Amino acid sequence: MGRKTQLTPDLHGVIVRALKQGMTREDTAGLAGITSRSLRNWVSRGEFAMERIEDALELEESSGVPYEPSEEDVADEIYCQFAIDVREAEATVVNALTGSVLKAALGTPGDPEKGIAPTPGDWRAAIAYLERRHNAWKQKSQLDLAGDTVAATPKNAAILVQEEFGKHGAISDEADDTDAS
Repeated sequence: MGRKTQLTPDLHGVIVRALKQGMTREDTAGLAGITSRSLRNWVSRGEFAMERIEDALELEESSGVPYEPSEEDVADEIYCQFAIDVREAEATVVNALTGSVLKAALGTPGDPEKGIAPTPGDWRAAIAYLERRHNAWKQKSQLDLAGDTVAATPKNAAILVQEEFGKHGAISDEADDTDAS
């Protein structure tokens, strides 16, 4: 029989709560009083065990031979749940922050009946989101205006858009006055 794990239910909870608050795995490990290597190993062990069990269940389905969990499978259950909870905690933070960035990028319509004014979208939040989310937008914070690379500001973006689409009548001539400051 192997040695007893340090991954107790209390420690599991501390780690998951810290990750849900947006802490990195390394900082979370420090807070929990463990090494980041231990945290990494526990998640890896759980992911590996889930793959092993999934493979066994697929074999059961295709062959008709019932799956009987091994002692190792039973022992790894806590690591499987830990890996699931860690991924879920991290995804929860990403989901919340993505929502905040998109809200900032798109703005909000407001609610006149409740006295809530609309907020305009912020092009910087939109660019930041696109650069990080889509490969085609990476390193696009610089604009190419007639062969000259310039900073991506609303006015420069409007000039580029005007050059590309204005000649086709899709953008009005007022576009290059968007950043008068």
